[in-house]
Amino acid sequence: MLLPAEFFSSSLLIGSNLAALWLLGYAVRHEAWSSLTPVETRSWLIYTLAVLISWQWQASVNPGISFHLLGATLLTLIAGPWRALLAMAALLILTAAFSPQVSSAFSSLGLTFLLTAVLPIATTQGLLQLTQRRLPHNYFIYIFINAFAAAALSMLIHGISLCVLYALLAIYSGDFLLNSVLPVYFLMAWPEAFITGLTISLLVVWSPGTVSSFKDSQYLHKP
Repeated sequence: MLLPAEFFSSSLLIGSNLAALWLLGYAVRHEAWSSLTPVETRSWLIYTLAVLISWQWQASVNPGISFHLLGATLLTLIAGPWRALLAMAALLILTAAFSPQVSSAFSSLGLTFLLTAVLPIATTQGLLQLTQRRLPHNYFIYIFINAFAAAALSMLIHGISLCVLYALLAIYSGDFLLNSVLPVYFLMAWPEAFITGLTISLLVVWSPGTVSSFKDSQYLHKP
């Protein structure tokens, strides 16, 4: 989803663009590029393309409000948070480049990136690290909490943050956001969770080397 730049002040747009650029630079510096295997690189690119395809099916109801799968949790589990951020940024740039309102889309790209990529990826990575520290390293915990639950939670946090932003800036009324927009994000959380969870569960069984956050030695203990 691309946010209309005319909804926001220039200071907010400039600040969010600078924050997005800093985060992307941080991601580039902290990704372990030299240790990437061909399998990991290939899976990163393939599933980035898959997320881009999934974005083409979206429903727009009002300016700045459209609904589609995010794919942020899927990319985070497959590629890690840094490459997931870079992938989501590339997809948003491509989407903005082909938008009917190119100038507006690029002006608000940083804010769109923070809401669509940074928050969901941070949610997924934070939940992954929490479960790894607090819960047993178990295949089912990984699938149901770090894939299914994390994907649903990421969609909800994305939707809630967008609604809060629109409400605070009085772009849309609180009643409209609460009664017509937010419930849709609760509904969207289910397909986001199902598709992410199903994809990850198949990958860790049939092609575990493509999922960077899943290690056989860590989650599949031999008796």
